Amino acid sequence: MGLWGPANEKPLYSIIVVGTHIDGLVGHQQTYGLRKTKVQEVFSKKCGMGNLPFEYIEVSSKSGENMPLLHERITSCALGHFYMGELIPKSYLRVEDEIMKMREEKKKKAKEVKELPIVDLRSEFVSRLGEVHEDEVMRAIGLLHLWGSCVHFGGTEVLSKYLVVDPTFLTQEIMSSLFHPDNAKMIVNGLLPHHYLRDIWPDYISKAEFLLALMEKFEIGRSHPSAAVAAAGFTATATQERFLGEGECHHQLPFRATPLVRFQPRCVGGCVPQGNE
Repeated sequence: MGLWGPANEKPLYSIIVVGTHIDGLVGHQQTYGLRKTKVQEVFSKKCGMGNLPFEYIEVSSKSGENMPLLHERITSCALGHFYMGELIPKSYLRVEDEIMKMREEKKKKAKEVKELPIVDLRSEFVSRLGEVHEDEVMRAIGLLHLWGSCVHFGGTEVLSKYLVVDPTFLTQEIMSSLFHPDNAKMIVNGLLPHHYLRDIWPDYISKAEFLLALMEKFEIGRSHPSAAVAAAGFTATATQERFLGEGECHHQLPFRATPLVRFQPRCVGGCVPQGNE
């Protein structure tokens, strides 16, 4: 990281450290200053990055407390980066505008029926941009993904098929439901049987295969070896009934022998399974 920032009058990136102490630490407000100082010392003294913009924010995954503040700080930091003001093709703005339109359409429909801001990239999105070549649309999406306007990953057929037009949906709906303390009993020794997903994501189960693939991409969880026998339940051609069956297909979260209700910030990184564990 230190290779880029110091060479520019304005930084290429900023450091924003986000903690979830609000959810699990008693008296977190009284010790906030100490934690911020300690983390900042690590970056400035041990890592030699004291000349870079630094933010420390604590949020709640359960209630969403301080999420608007985090969004505001991210935007503020990005506006100060040196690449701001560079020219981009006008077609990229056309793609972004279409993403925003589709996002609003989904929100309006969601008031009556649960409408997911997850769309089939080619049949539902690219088709709306008839005047823009598909290659150019894909390049624009790659940039807009980095900007946080949408979420799209390649690499696998499941991930590349869909475009998330509202990234906040993943944190406010999908991940908050998964990590809600009320669902802690469903996770035993870090394992989540797949048949519980219909209780955790009752309105989004049709996209469960894609959401689990995102979990692996974000390194939030991974498929457990014991799921191999039931792997057919995750093929694109499997019926929803089979996918929702009572088979013991599991997904392992990166917290060994740690009930969800006891998630602590210190486990992030320190409790990630290694090798075949």
